[in-house]
Formats: sequence, structure tokens, C-alpha cells
Amino acid sequence: MDDQPKTKLKQSLRRELTQWTIIITLIVSSVVGLVAGTMSYFEAREVQDDMLKNLANLVANSEIPITQKLGYDYDDSMFIVQIISKELTQRAGISPNLPNGFDTVRLFDDHWRIYVRSNQAGQRFLVAQETELRNEIALANAFSALLSSAFLAFFIMALVIFMITLRLKPIANLANLLDKQTADKLTALPTNNIPSEISPFIEAINRLLYRTQQSIEQQQRFIADASHELRTPLAGLSLLVDNMEQENTPESKNQQMSLVRQGINRMQRLVDQLLDLARFQNQSSRATSQVKFISVLTQVVEQLYPLINEKNIHLTLLRTTDAVVENINHSLEQLVENALVNAIRYIPEGGVIEITLEKKQKHLVMTIADNGPGISQHELKKVFAPFYRIEQTGEKGSGLGLTLCQEIANAHAGTITLENHPMGGLIFRYTQPIIDS
Repeated sequence: MDDQPKTKLKQSLRRELTQWTIIITLIVSSVVGLVAGTMSYFEAREVQDDMLKNLANLVANSEIPITQKLGYDYDDSMFIVQIISKELTQRAGISPNLPNGFDTVRLFDDHWRIYVRSNQAGQRFLVAQETELRNEIALANAFSALLSSAFLAFFIMALVIFMITLRLKPIANLANLLDKQTADKLTALPTNNIPSEISPFIEAINRLLYRTQQSIEQQQRFIADASHELRTPLAGLSLLVDNMEQENTPESKNQQMSLVRQGINRMQRLVDQLLDLARFQNQSSRATSQVKFISVLTQVVEQLYPLINEKNIHLTLLRTTDAVVENINHSLEQLVENALVNAIRYIPEGGVIEITLEKKQKHLVMTIADNGPGISQHELKKVFAPFYRIEQTGEKGSGLGLTLCQEIANAHAGTITLENHPMGGLIFRYTQPIIDS
């Protein structure tokens, strides 16, 4: 796995989360800052109005004399207090009948915010504040609120980015750990310190690693068994050839040659079954057709008739159906042939084979029952393993027939079950979905 090229991911979860965090934070902080700045601006104006009113009330309820002298230099004053006199109205250009309360007027070529009321002596006066100064104070408060929102947004973005990086670090560590694993030793990934949203994904990877490890071990055992199965007949053929070279008579050489041909034929059948098994374990290049299963069964029985007749076997088709099923690479013929050959091989001469075809809940069910010796209970599940042969039968075979049947059944979404008949013999049952007509 270390030799495999590493490809850069087109999408980065951390980058995407960071981008969306920045975008959302900027939008929210902008809205919050705008609202806060606006509220601060108007609150500052209200506070300044309250200060005008409070100052006017303080002056009105006190005996502090109010100067009537007009002043023109108010740069150092935040507020001014003036009696509303004829001279003021003429010089300032304001109405002498200003109503009590707040108003905004133009005094001495500048805009002022004023509050008008009367004192205890009945004199009407005004308390004024220059509008430009008020605006500067209000805008300063608004800017302060905006600046606070900006600092808060920056802090939130930095904190969220840090937390994203911190929480995604275990996933990056898992990726590095997974990348360092080799095919000869796959180990489960640790699930501690992993977010709960990621845990199902890690557990699924661990299950996949387990299945992959099991598959690799199965393939390794298969290769070892296949090597052994091929080595044994090769050694026998080599010995036969050596013996044939030492024979002097034509009859002896012909006898040895016949044994060599039998060994070659046996190896050829073994190699063919190995190739068939490899083809069905590889899910590529599959040609699918639709057939009536009864046609497949009839064709196989006709091909095996010489073998059936040789052992004087009574083969009976009890029930049948014209159900249409899927046939991948014409492999159903191989499945039926392997099942029948096993039945023919293990039943005694003059034995009985009964075949049934029927529909059950949108499935075709083929049952092949024989009156042979059956299979011991502890071997029923073992017989599907590659190169497994039933103990104490005396029959020679490759041990791949039922393994190949199982692979064919899996390819067709079918199932195979074996069970011993209560009256003796074995029942081979194959189930496959029917194609709706």
C-alpha cells in the first residue's frame, strides 16, 4: 500500500468548514455590528438630549444668574445657556416664540440642538449643544460598537478554526495510519477520541478491513491448496514417465501411456475448474442471458446420460416449471452438471435421483435428491470450501465442484443448501430469483 500513488483530495473538509465559518461569521458580525452601531448612535443622541434637559432643569430650579451677553466662541464649551432675548433672536436669526422642549435650529451660522424652558423668574432660556459635536460623539460611540463587533468576529473565527483543526486532527492521524498498512497485515483503526458523527464511518472501514483480510487469507489458502493439488498429479506424471522409459514391451508402455493420459485429463479438469472459479470470483466481463431453467436441466441430463446409463441410475423428474431465470456466461449448466455429477458419483449402482423444479414466492427452486450415503452433519458446511473432499468415500475429485456451484449461485443472487434426507441420501437445493415475464 505504501507504493500506491497518493492523490490530492479535490475537496477539503477543513477548508470548506473554515470558509463557511468565515462567511457566516462575517455576515452575522456585520449585521450585529450595523445594528449595534445604529443603536449606539441613537442612544448617544438620546443621552445628549437627556443631558440638555437635565441641565435646563438644573438651571431653572437654581438661583444661578443666566448671562444675557451673547458669546460667539463656543469651541471650548459642550453646552451653552442663553436667555431668549430680543438681541439673541435678532443676532442668531431665530424666532422669539420658540416652543418649550427640544428643537434643532441654526445659531450663528451653525446647527444647534436646543432645549427651551422657563426659570423660576419667568425668563425663557435655552440650553444648546452644537449638532456637529453631538454627531461626533454619537459616531464615536457607533464606531466603538462596530470595532467591538469586528474584534469579536475575529476572535470567534480564530477560535472556530482552531477547534476545527483540533477536532479533525484525529481523522488525519487515522488516514496516515491507514495509509501505512500493508496487504499482508490489516489492522482495525482505533475509534477512541473520534467524533460520534465519524465513528460509524470508521467502524464501516474496520469491517471492510476485516473482510479484506479474510478475503486475502482465503486467497492465500486457495493458492497454497491449488499449488498442492497441481503438484501432486505432476509428481505422479513424472513418475509414470520415468517408469514408461524403463518399460521394454509395447504393451507395458501403452499401459503407462494410458495412465499418463488419465493424469493429464485429471489435471486439465482441475485447471478448467480453477479458471471457472477465478472467472466467477471476478465480477467483470459477464454476459447475461435469459433462459428457461427446464431447458438448462434437460441439456445437462442429455449430456450426462451415458454416465447415468453406465451406473444404471433411475433419474426421475417429479415436477417442473417453465420459469425464466438469468444465466450469466452460461454458468447454470455448470452448476446443474456439478450437482448431478456429485449425485451420480456417490450413489451406488442402480441408485435413484429425483429432480424437482417449482416456483416459490418469485423464486425458482431446484431440488436434487439421491439415495446415496449422504454427508455427515459436521461436514455439511465444509464441503463448500475449495479442495475439500468428503472423508472415507473413496471417490477421487478436485474438491472444487461445490465451491464453483456456490460462486455461481452468488453471482445469480441465489442460494444453495445441503441436507440429509431422513430416509437416507442427500438433498441438494438451489434457489434463484425468477425474471418477471
